[in-house]
Formats: sequence, structure tokens, C-alpha cells
Amino acid sequence: MSIKGIDVSHWNGVVDWNKVAADGVKFVFLKASEGTSFVDKTFKTNASNALANGIRVSAYHYAKFGNVTEAKAEAQHFLHKITYPLVLDLEENKKKASKAVLTDAAVVFLDAIEKAGYFAVIYAGKSFLETQLDEKRLNPYDKWIACYNSFLGRKVMKWIIMYRPIKTHITNLKSFHLDS
Repeated sequence: MSIKGIDVSHWNGVVDWNKVAADGVKFVFLKASEGTSFVDKTFKTNASNALANGIRVSAYHYAKFGNVTEAKAEAQHFLHKITYPLVLDLEENKKKASKAVLTDAAVVFLDAIEKAGYFAVIYAGKSFLETQLDEKRLNPYDKWIACYNSFLGRKVMKWIIMYRPIKTHITNLKSFHLDS
């Protein structure tokens, strides 16, 4: 099964949701927050307009944490956002946390999402997942893996989405398929 979806944040500018729907997009992951204070200024408008065009909406948080305490604070900042599932976007380790500490922080963040009653997903690039995180400890969570070609090259124990860029007719947007 394959369902077309997109990832949208303030970086995409103004989105024509009528065109998005006409292009066959069925769901969108919207950036809701980042760190402990940033809220994507386009989140509410994009959520409302996507829903008005029959597109299912979920949210993601762009992580900046480097330890468990910071992850807890970021999770609380994110949890007051909308829908289900909620995604932890973990793409960088600028604070140079060890694999164990960064994984501890990710688990705490994902647990906070689940304790709040949401379905938790972690997004990471294939290389980041393999080199910066202890993937075995993340097995209880579904994964959205960025794969910039058509071949993942590995088995993933539990995943719901593989990011595969596809051509779209919509300016400034990258679309992808939900594969299961």
C-alpha cells in the first residue's frame, strides 16, 4: 500500500492547499515546534487549510535536545500541539551527546508523547539512526526513515514511513509515500 503525503514547515512559504489536494496528497506532517520555545508560525494556518481540503494532518517537533532534561522540556513544549500521531524529528546531534545519552533523551521524549495519549513516531535519516542512536532501544516506536533513493538497504524492525522524494507539481513542497 502506498499513500502520498508531504512534509511542510515555515520554510515552504505559503502553500496552495487546493493544489496540494488536487495533486493527490492524502496526509501532511506539519512542523509544529522546535526546541523549547520555537513555534512554527505557519502551523495553525496550514493545519486548518489542509483539513479544509480533506488532507489528514499530523505534527512533528524538530529536536534540539542533548540530554534527558532538555528532552523532557521539549516534549512538554510540543505536546500542546494538535493531532495524532506526533513525530520526533531527530536529525542532528550538535551538542555532541553520546549515543547512549541521545537515545535516553529520545526515549524520554517519545514516552512523554505516549503518556499524553498520542501515538509516537521517530523521524531520522538512515545514517543518523544507525550511527547516532541505539536503534534497538527505539524498537518499541514506529520509525519514519529518510531514504533519499529508492533502496533503504537494511531491514527495519518497526517502521511506518520511508521518505522517498517523488515528483510533485506543487511549488516548494517535497512529497513522499507512506509505505507499509
